[in-house]
Amino acid sequence: MRFEIRSFANVGPLSWGMSPREVAFAIGVPTQASKNSNGDLVELREADMISCTYILPQKKLVEVGFSRIGGIAIFDSIDLNAEPAKRVLTELIRRDPNAVRGFDTFVFPALGLSLTGYYPELLDTKAATAFAPGQWDELIPLMKERLPKLG
Repeated sequence: MRFEIRSFANVGPLSWGMSPREVAFAIGVPTQASKNSNGDLVELREADMISCTYILPQKKLVEVGFSRIGGIAIFDSIDLNAEPAKRVLTELIRRDPNAVRGFDTFVFPALGLSLTGYYPELLDTKAATAFAPGQWDELIPLMKERLPKLG
């Protein structure tokens, strides 16, 4: 399944704040469901390797994650998981110079995106996530690693 990401608006047919029932109607029922370390509900759709995270107790969609082996995540004509990691990082840092890095994760607050496993490129852990406004606000101040020089 192909998902076009529009920052803070939608991820394909999904919009921030949707309920699990609305998401299931839009992209199918999950194959797994569990709680993450924050106690939020996380659903996995194995066919596309897409995860959907809902903040509890409201059960509102706040993140959509894409494994490199699953669904196609396109942001502004960039295939986040198929393109070389260096090209993706260079393009996203150019679009959001206030990007931050920490814990092997890059967060692009102005774009509503995060990337893991991109620098150095680690194919086994490479993943992209689109997130709702405010979802990363508490963690961003803790992310103090320097951005790599890619150019």
